[in-house]
Amino acid sequence: MSPNIKKTAFMGHNHNQYMKIYHGSNIGELDILLPRQADHGKPYIYFSTNIVVATLYTVNAVSGSGLYWFPYGFDKDGRVEYTEVYPDALRDVYGDKKGFVYECDVNEKTLENPTHIPCARLSSLPVKVSKIHNINNVYERLLKYKNEDKFSLEEFETLSDKKLQFWYKMMIDDFPRDKISPESDCIYAGFFKTRMPKMWAQFEKSIHEK
Repeated sequence: MSPNIKKTAFMGHNHNQYMKIYHGSNIGELDILLPRQADHGKPYIYFSTNIVVATLYTVNAVSGSGLYWFPYGFDKDGRVEYTEVYPDALRDVYGDKKGFVYECDVNEKTLENPTHIPCARLSSLPVKVSKIHNINNVYERLLKYKNEDKFSLEEFETLSDKKLQFWYKMMIDDFPRDKISPESDCIYAGFFKTRMPKMWAQFEKSIHEK
C-alpha cells in the first residue's frame, strides 16, 4: 500500500545532520522514492554513498527476471571495480542503456545498513529527491568515470583462471536454488547459460553431485 504523500513526514532538510546519498534506477522523473524492495526483512529504498555504485544499479543485467546480478567490488585504491566474467560484459550490459541516478539529502540517523556493505544505506521511509542525474548512455558514463579514475574495469581477457574460478564459485554459491536449477528455462538461467556456459556446466555438475 502506498503511503499518503500529503501526510507522510518525509526525510530531508528537517534535520541538521544529513548526508548526500544516491539511488540508481531505470525509472525516470520521480520526485519521491518509496520503499519497495524487501531483500532484508522489510521494504527499503537502497542507496549508496558512492555515485558510481548507484550508476551501476541503473541497469539490471538480467532485466525482466526479478533477480539481480552486479559483479563489482572495490580495488586496492578504493575505486569501484567491475569484473567482466565474460567477454565485453560491461558493454553487453550497459551499452546504449538509459538510467537515472537520484541524489538525495537524508538525515543520517534515519538510515540503516543491514547489508554490511560500507557504502550502502537503506531507508524504510519515503525520501524526497534533491536532484536527478539523467544518463542517456550508462556505458559511456561508466567509461567517463573510468577516465576520471573513479571506476576500475577488470576486462575478461586479463583475468587469470584462478580469478575466473573465484567468480564462478561465488556465482554458483549465490544462485537462488529455490528459483533456478540446471533445468530452468527462465530469463535468469538463460542469461548465464548463453554467456557463461563453462560456469553453467560447473553449476549443473555441483547439483548432480549432491
